[in-house]
Order: sequence, then C-alpha cells, then structure tokens
Amino acid sequence: MICYFVVFVSSEDGVPVAIFAFGINSGAYVAEIFRAGIMSIDHGQFEAGRSLGFNYPQTMVNIIIPQAFKAVLPSLGNEFITLIKETSVLSFIAVNDLYKILIDEIGGKNYEMMVPSLVLALIYIILVLMITLLVKILEGDYTIERRMMLEAQVMSRDKVTATFTALNDIIIRGDSAKMI
Repeated sequence: MICYFVVFVSSEDGVPVAIFAFGINSGAYVAEIFRAGIMSIDHGQFEAGRSLGFNYPQTMVNIIIPQAFKAVLPSLGNEFITLIKETSVLSFIAVNDLYKILIDEIGGKNYEMMVPSLVLALIYIILVLMITLLVKILEGDYTIERRMMLEAQVMSRDKVTATFTALNDIIIRGDSAKMI
C-alpha cells in the first residue's frame, strides 16, 4: 500500500504497482531462500566439481544448483503460497481481485458478507491445496519410482531380518546342518 499511496501516487492503475510491490517483496525472500540453499551444500561438493575439471559456472550449474534446488523446493512452495494469500490485500489499492468482487460487490448488494467470505476462503484453500500437491509432486513424493524404491527397501529389510533370524536360530540351536 505504501507503493501505491506514496511512491506511485499519480498512478491510476493499481495492477503495475501491485506487481512491483509483490515482486520486490517476494524477490527478496526467494533470493534469501536460494542463498541459504546454496550455502547448505557441502563445500566438498564444490571441490569435487573443481577436481573433475569444471570451472566455477560449470560446477554451479551441474553440481551445486541441482542439489540446492532439491533443498529449497519446499521453501519456494511456501513462499508461493504466501504470495497467493497476500494477494487478498489488492482490493485496498483499487485492483479488482476476488475479495473486491465477492465481498464488496456481491456481499454489498444484499448485505450478506458471511457467504461470500466463506466462498473466498474456500477458493484460497483450494488454491493452496493445489499448490501443495504440485510441490509434493515436484519433490518426488508421489512418483512411481519413489514408491518402488521404498517397497524395495522394505523387501530388502525383510530379507535381511529373515536372514538374521535364521542365523540366530542356527547359532542358538547349534544346528550346523542348516548352514549348508
């Protein structure tokens, strides 16, 4: 609102001001998220890239950034959800958004504010759930390969447990015939 009422006071359209304000605000958070993600990668990964003969940009593009992206994906999803929820204040700077249409125009005609407010909340919940599902898909939680890998781990764990149980029975009973 400061951008609209102070910085861009002569602007008649609020949409460019909203894009500018949300872009600056969210851009700062996203930059910090990526910085933290890159800093979270072990320095040995950078040294490994250099020992393979990569220069700095090649090391960043081929080794560091793919690992950092996997680490920052949940935070980026949270930031995008926050950005979606922050758009509800756009109606205060004369932008026709969901709040202005549902609450001011529909609710103002019959003075019933509760139903449009609940519809607006439902729309935001659906948006947030869709974005959350998208982030989980990008993280790989719902992929077939991930499920198959987890099932293989469980199966191999069961085989190891069965093997140790059989060895334990052999050791306790002293049954050397079962070893062969």
